[in-house]
Amino acid sequence: WVPIDGSDPYDRTNSAARALQGAVGQTLADGIARRAEQVGPARDSLFIRVRRFVDGVVDNRGLPDARFDTLSAALDPSGDPGALPSATVRRAQFDAALRDIVLTEAEAGQRDALLVEYAAYRALAEDVDLSDLDNEIEAARKAFRDATWNAPVVHLAAGWTARTGSGLDEIESEGLRAFLGASAKLDTWGQLVGHAEVRYPVLRTVPGDEAGLAVGGRLLAGTATRRVSVEGLYALNDDRLGGDAYRVLVGGEVRLGNGTYLELATGLNLPESGGSEILTLGGLRYAIRGDRRFDGPR
Repeated sequence: WVPIDGSDPYDRTNSAARALQGAVGQTLADGIARRAEQVGPARDSLFIRVRRFVDGVVDNRGLPDARFDTLSAALDPSGDPGALPSATVRRAQFDAALRDIVLTEAEAGQRDALLVEYAAYRALAEDVDLSDLDNEIEAARKAFRDATWNAPVVHLAAGWTARTGSGLDEIESEGLRAFLGASAKLDTWGQLVGHAEVRYPVLRTVPGDEAGLAVGGRLLAGTATRRVSVEGLYALNDDRLGGDAYRVLVGGEVRLGNGTYLELATGLNLPESGGSEILTLGGLRYAIRGDRRFDGPR
C-alpha cells in the first residue's frame, strides 16, 4: 500500500461526526423549544379574543347560540398548525358566516386586528411545525460541513502486514507498517496535507527486502462535497514503485452521499532507475465505520 492520501478530510476522524451531531441537535433543539414555548400562549390568547369578539357581536344583536358557533369557527386558531388556512381565507369565511349581519366600524376594526394576530400566529405555528424537520437537519449538516470540512486533523495508523501469492496458502508475513498524516486548514477553500509511511520487514522473508520510507503532500481546493487535488510522493526502497521513485497525481473527488465518494485521478510514476509510467486511477470509496473502535463511556 502506497500512502497516497485518499481519505476525506471531513470523515477522517469521528470527532467531526460527533461535533456535527452536537451542532445539529443543539441548533434544532434550541430553535424548536424557543418557538414552541411561544405557540401555546399565542394560540390561547387569540382563541380567547376571538370568542370575546364573536360573543359581543352575537349578544348585541340578540342572535341564537348557533350563530356564535358558526362565527367562532370561522376564526378559530385551533387545529393542526400545518393545515391552518391563510388570514385571507379566514376573512372570507368569517364574512360569509356573517350573512345578514353588518358590523359596526368598531367591530370591523376588531375583526381586522384579530386577522393580523391570526396571520402572525399562523406564521409562528408553521415555523415550529416538525413536518419539515428532515430538511432542517440536512441544512444544518451542510452548513456545519461547509465550515469544518478542512479542519486540522492528525491521523496515525500502524499494524502488521502480510503479502500473498496466488492462494491463501501462500500468505507470508511482511512486517510492520506505520502511517502518520497531518493537515492544515487553508481559509474556507482548501487544505494542505502531509503524510508519511514507514515499512520495516521484521522477518525478512523476501531476499533483499529492506526497510522503506515514503513521504508526500496533498493540496485540496474546493468544498465539502466537491474538490480537486494535487499530490506528490517520494518513496525509498519500494518495489511496487520500482525502488526509489517519485509519483505525482492530479485528481478530483465528488461526494455522492453520506460516506460515499467518486474519485478520479491521473499522473506519473517516475522511478529513479529510469523510465516513467502514466497512471489513471478511479473508483468509489465508502466509509463503513460509524464510530471509533475504542471509545470510553460518555
